[in-house]
Amino acid sequence: MGFLYNCHRWLLCLPVAYVVFILCLGIPYIQRGAIYLHWVRIPVQANFDAPEFYGIPPGQVRNFQLTTPDGAKIGVWHALPEAVYVRHFQQSENYSGSLLQSDTEAIPSSVFENALRTHKSVLYSHGNAASRAQSSRASLLRAFSATTYAACDEGLNFVIYDYRGFADSSPSSLFPPSEEGLIKDARTVWDYMVGSGANPRNISIIGQSLGTGVSAALAHRLITEENVTPNSLCLIAPFTSIPELLKTYSLFKFIPILQPLSVFPKAQSWLLDTFLTTHFNTKAIIPSITTNIMLIHAQDDIDVHPSHSKSLFEYIHEHHSTNVTIENRADLPILLPSPHKQSHLSPTPIPPSSDDRFKPVVTTHKVSSFGKLHQFNRIRSGSQVIFLDAQRGGHNWVGYSGTSLRAMTEMICKPSP
Repeated sequence: MGFLYNCHRWLLCLPVAYVVFILCLGIPYIQRGAIYLHWVRIPVQANFDAPEFYGIPPGQVRNFQLTTPDGAKIGVWHALPEAVYVRHFQQSENYSGSLLQSDTEAIPSSVFENALRTHKSVLYSHGNAASRAQSSRASLLRAFSATTYAACDEGLNFVIYDYRGFADSSPSSLFPPSEEGLIKDARTVWDYMVGSGANPRNISIIGQSLGTGVSAALAHRLITEENVTPNSLCLIAPFTSIPELLKTYSLFKFIPILQPLSVFPKAQSWLLDTFLTTHFNTKAIIPSITTNIMLIHAQDDIDVHPSHSKSLFEYIHEHHSTNVTIENRADLPILLPSPHKQSHLSPTPIPPSSDDRFKPVVTTHKVSSFGKLHQFNRIRSGSQVIFLDAQRGGHNWVGYSGTSLRAMTEMICKPSP
């Protein structure tokens, strides 16, 4: 009887504990910590002045800080394209015939600014937790800066930063992370790149997980408010919106947040409408982002279900048509189709129509055993919309696979028409 009594007591405690947990998440301070995880410092006590500690060649990355319009300081890494980095030392007076034996003193900031003018660039917004020195993010930096594809045969500038409240940026006690705050941080980095001479059409915006909401918001504001169009937008493991994500999301992969309330959808909606302060509604704004768009997601992602990317892809297409037409293709050796000629980009989406003239065909390519690639070209703008649907890769690594990197660089670096 004692055992059964204890079991019943614990079963009664679980609902009470869950209610307390949900009420705690309604407190802004705790809610920010759960969504942004900015307090998770990986690597611990990172030295951002020494990027070589994290696998980056000495001198290739410039570490500096930028100040946002509201006064926050954000830490930034700008990695030079590999060929620019190597050429700088080869042309220096101290070059001894080997980079390993040469004096790798700090490269002047003018070299970095000139590279932004002469080479294509990536502005990368990372996910929640950790910092720009985290191993997978440093690996992505090395991969993009060393790419040799097409028009980027000398590599890309790669600019990655830490949001307010993260890493060596302004502490959360002074500048707590928020939806509007993170968008300001991204815009500040964009302004640094353009202010240094970069052509906006040569800057691609890439985001992963939480960073997809930031990246989409930045691209949307540039296009719709300022008529400035970036090269492309790549979203790795994106969500449709934070409210929709939280309905199925588990904190630290095992603590469900709102899933237990799935049988009470009205209660879910009330909690989200009443207490949630971060929304990042990518689905609402993505149709008006008229540049090239790539969505990358893995079927085994247990953090953000791949249905989010599928929903985004179909929602963009719905602005051309109420129906999605699929044309299946045989297995192809080339990952992406031939570049489609682009015309002037218009921020006005084509309204849904049953007329076949307004139905861009979605082609599906089987990419070996990696997965599938779904793609269509927008009728009015000619821009590409691509969904790379991977079988494996999880949440954190799908964007770092060779196939994903190849797909992104093909979109970013394809020769201009």
